[in-house]
Amino acid sequence: MLKAARKELGLKSQELPILRLSLRQERPAQVLQALGINATGNPQVLLCRRGSDGWPELLLGQLSGGENPLLFVRSAVRDPERRELPSRDDEPVLPPRQEVESTGLAGGPEPREDKLAPTGQLGLLLAYRAEDKEFVQPFLSELGRHWMERYGRVKPSPFPLASYDLSDDRVEEALRGSFPELVSDPKPKVALCYFQLGRPVKILEVVNDLTLPATTVRLLSAARHRHMAESISVTVDSSAPAAKEMSLSDDQEQTVRLSRVHELAQRLAYGSSDPEPANRLAHRTLLQIVELTRGSDEDRVLSHDLREALADYESEPLLLEPDSSLRSFQDQFLELIRTLIY
Repeated sequence: MLKAARKELGLKSQELPILRLSLRQERPAQVLQALGINATGNPQVLLCRRGSDGWPELLLGQLSGGENPLLFVRSAVRDPERRELPSRDDEPVLPPRQEVESTGLAGGPEPREDKLAPTGQLGLLLAYRAEDKEFVQPFLSELGRHWMERYGRVKPSPFPLASYDLSDDRVEEALRGSFPELVSDPKPKVALCYFQLGRPVKILEVVNDLTLPATTVRLLSAARHRHMAESISVTVDSSAPAAKEMSLSDDQEQTVRLSRVHELAQRLAYGSSDPEPANRLAHRTLLQIVELTRGSDEDRVLSHDLREALADYESEPLLLEPDSSLRSFQDQFLELIRTLIY
């Protein structure tokens, strides 16, 4: 969301860098504590002034719950006391988010047209029957891989993910009046949807074929990115049924993590295929991890041998130059190792 806001305002990454800091890591924890930030159960988005060493040195602002990240970043750009960035006063200000009144499957006030900024509210909505789970589970696994690669996690969901059970006749009937595109035929579907207060209020695009889950995830990801910075005319209709929140199971999450371990270990091993003497042990460990995670999802388990190999690599990773193209992959890999073995 922050990257999309930065791009819309025409800022370069060096003008408004985005840092991911974890209180579980020593140096970031020291920096955050110096800023007066305490651990909470949710991620926090902070606007800070950079010090000469590149680390944040002064807290300037904090994104509040429900606040539009685009407006938050635009506010930082416009405030000369906060940042030394060019003014963007000629840009139109997006209207604030509106609240949705919801009363259940039917009834309530008349629909109204609102202009809403969808940043952070674009999610996925599945509509399927119980007998369609054989198509849904592979899709969720591919979605988890995408999330792990892009966001480094699958829980909590980086964006809304919900479903409708079409086996319930009341839900199907309600959808015919609000989202008819989801019940136009019996095939399981996944839609890119605008959510407000956790409730789907507008269908943007629908994919009717889940037989190619990886392709479907790529199509929806591209569509979501395309819609991120747009203002959308949304009919807020309280007759739309409430959708069931979804998430990957613990087993699916573990499978996705091990799949990502294999991908990152393979990338690091390939990138260091002619290692210097100091990196030979780390390279051998990477090759061992690649072999231990090779195979189908069902074959990947966090075995004793794999756990030891991951611990070995954490204690002695590749020694990389500051400008190495492998550095970001190694950072992701080490963070994933800590998640798996601790």
